[in-house]
Amino acid sequence: MSKDPVLDAAIADVLSQLEADEEIVVCTASPQRIVKRLSEAVLNVMPSTELTLSDLQNLKALLHYAAHNKGVFDWAEMPSMTGFSSPDGLRAVADKLPTG
Repeated sequence: MSKDPVLDAAIADVLSQLEADEEIVVCTASPQRIVKRLSEAVLNVMPSTELTLSDLQNLKALLHYAAHNKGVFDWAEMPSMTGFSSPDGLRAVADKLPTG
C-alpha cells in the first residue's frame, strides 16, 4: 500500500461502494494495486491526510499574518530560510490554502 493507510482505506471503501452501485467494475480479486496507484497519485498532489481542514485554515491565517506584519520575519533572512524574497511568496502560498 501507499505511505498513507488512511487514504488507502478511503480509496478502497469508495472503490467497493462504486462497484456495489454498479458504477464501475473492478476486474481483479484484490484491488490493492489499484488503491496503491490512486493513493500515490493523490499523495503527489496533497502529501498528507494528517493535515485537517482546520490545520490548513490556521496555516493560511498564519502565513497571511506573517506576510502582512513586517515584525514577524527579518526579510533579509527569508530567502535563505524559506526561498521567499518578499511577503508576496508567503501570500501566494496562503492563497492556495482553503478558507473556512
